[in-house]
Amino acid sequence: MGVLRKSVLGKPSGVVGDILFRYRDGKTIIGTRPVSYMPGTDVNSVNRRNRFGITAKFSRAVNSLPSFKNLWDNVTPNNISPYNGIFKASYPFVTPTDVTNMANIVPQLFGFDVTTTDVTIDATEVNVSIEPIGTNANIDTDVEKFIQLGTVIKCSDGTVDTLPKLVFIPLKSSNVVLNLANPLSFSITLCDQDSDLYSYFDTHVSYLALVTLDEFGKAIHYSSGFTA
Repeated sequence: MGVLRKSVLGKPSGVVGDILFRYRDGKTIIGTRPVSYMPGTDVNSVNRRNRFGITAKFSRAVNSLPSFKNLWDNVTPNNISPYNGIFKASYPFVTPTDVTNMANIVPQLFGFDVTTTDVTIDATEVNVSIEPIGTNANIDTDVEKFIQLGTVIKCSDGTVDTLPKLVFIPLKSSNVVLNLANPLSFSITLCDQDSDLYSYFDTHVSYLALVTLDEFGKAIHYSSGFTA
C-alpha cells in the first residue's frame, strides 16, 4: 500500500488498470485491486477507461518527440514528469472515442503566432511553409539558433477491421536555421513503416507546432499549435 501526497488530475479514486485509489482522511491511498475484481461494464465506466486510454496514447506520442518532451519539461512542475504534464493538458480535449481538434502538442498558452502558406500531408511527406515569424515573438536569435516542426498524425477509420480505432504517428523535421525575417519551410519524410501505417487508415488529422532550439538542441520557445 502507498500514499499519494501530490496528484496531477485532482484527487484520484477508483481503479485504473491494476491500481486501486481510495481517498481517506485527506490522503489518497494506493493499492492493488482484488484478484476477483471485474471492471465495470456500465457506460460511464467504459467511457472513463476509453478516455483515459486514448489520452495516454496521444500523450505517449507527443512525449516521444525529444524536443517537445524537453519543451514540456521546461513548463511542467518539477513534481511531475513531462508525460504527466502532457496528459493533464490533453485530458480535457479527449472524448471516450477521439482526440478533438482542441488538443495540442504544445502548451495552450504563450505560443508565438505563425501564418502558414502551405501545409501538405500525405502517406509519404509532411510539408509546411510559413511566413516570416517577425521580431514580435520575443525570440532571441543570439540564443535560439534553430527551429523544428513537430507533428502527431492521428489515424482513424481503418481499412481493416482488426486495426485499432485510433493510431498516432509522431514525427519531427530536421533542424532548420532560424531566421525571423524570411519565410521558412519544413519537410518530414515518412519512413516505410509509418507510410504503410498511414495508408491503412482513411481519415487523418495532424496536430502540428514549431519549437525553437539553442545550439545544443534545448527547446526554448514554441509556436501556437495548429491542425491540418
